Amino acid sequence: MIPPASRVTRKLDEARLSTVDLTGKTVLVTGASSGLGEATARALAARGARVVLGVRDLRAGARVARGIRDSIEGCPEDRVVVPTTPLDLSSNASVAAFAREVSSTHAPVLDVLVNNAGVNFLPKSFTREGIGAIAQINFLGPAALTRLLEEPLRRAAARGGAAVVAHVSSATHRYAAVAVPPDAFLRTWEHGSYAASKLANVVFANECQRRWGRSLATTETDCANANGRVVSVAVDPGAVFSNLWLRDAFFSKPPAQFLLRALYAPPADGATAVVLACLVPFQEAREARDAETRDVSSLTYAKRTPRARNSAAEAAAAVAGAYFPRDENDVINDAQVLRPRTTANEELKNEERFRFYARGLFATSLVSRWGPGDSRDARSRLEKATRFARLVAWGLATLACSALDWPMRRAFSETAEVPSSPGSYDERLGAALWEEAGKAAGLAGPGISGSRQS
Repeated sequence: MIPPASRVTRKLDEARLSTVDLTGKTVLVTGASSGLGEATARALAARGARVVLGVRDLRAGARVARGIRDSIEGCPEDRVVVPTTPLDLSSNASVAAFAREVSSTHAPVLDVLVNNAGVNFLPKSFTREGIGAIAQINFLGPAALTRLLEEPLRRAAARGGAAVVAHVSSATHRYAAVAVPPDAFLRTWEHGSYAASKLANVVFANECQRRWGRSLATTETDCANANGRVVSVAVDPGAVFSNLWLRDAFFSKPPAQFLLRALYAPPADGATAVVLACLVPFQEAREARDAETRDVSSLTYAKRTPRARNSAAEAAAAVAGAYFPRDENDVINDAQVLRPRTTANEELKNEERFRFYARGLFATSLVSRWGPGDSRDARSRLEKATRFARLVAWGLATLACSALDWPMRRAFSETAEVPSSPGSYDERLGAALWEEAGKAAGLAGPGISGSRQS
């Protein structure tokens, strides 16, 4: 069931978001040695962020870091860095070691985490713990990393008003299903497909938002900004041609490779949706601070108005944020003055919703609203047949969107917040995946955030 707040399509105001400056903020991008990850790291660095590259191949990471620094005039050496510990998402031990170095050396305060790294077209294989390779690399490894970096994210949120975790997903999550408990998804090859891993990414992103998306202060210190929150989002970058396709024997050779290069977007275009999704919480935090300033100014003006009759008492009430009644007309005026604060609170509650972003044709209703739904909802033969027919129709339509999305970019260039698949809001599955991520990370209990919030 999609919550009401998430059913509305909201187009992003890219002009306003373009004014967000990331100077002084630290960003970690995984899978940053090529493709979408490299493009995302480059775009965030260009906006002023200090970028940490999470890569398995340290030499490739160093080469990308030099390239990004060379593309930015006057970029210092420490603006784009590669930790000495490689990030191998197929190994929980590697994930833990990488998280320790990042949180202690490179990003004790982490403003943005982009979980981009992913694979497909792998031969059947399992980790030592019995987890399917695709499920491990695409979901469990990134989820464990996210949980291990919770404290640096909290510190950033408390300092600057917001921190962001962006989980890169795919339109394929819309036709996948993951059962509860998720043992089959994690431990069998048939259920641990690429599409299922992308659904798990979105479900976990949603679960992070439930637990972290409220205004919270860090547990370590009494922060000046107690309204900071960690915002978790998921992003469909659209049909992008990257090294992912080169792993497959069919797609890596002509004519398939030629068609993909011609019809699919370059990584820089896919990175646009990821970057915009990362900027939204910082724009909202800035607007919230501006609104708070306007509220204080309105209250200050109210207590100085010539209509004030008990100035000393009313001034004290205004400073305390209390309501001080006068006659009927003055009560109406006071309500008008104080209404912005109430509206801001209501909007803040709405901003705690989970957001899923898509770009171009993948943000249209054809893809985002007419998907086949969760296969677990189909019980009778008729329901299963109806879902299958809808899956085929939606699949063909989405395939057409994949082929036309980049060629039609001029006409469909906007990024929008759209509903994710109905199954991605499954709270039982979210809680189960959260626990699996905690086990992989070697964590006990629900994490720093305490008990689960619904």
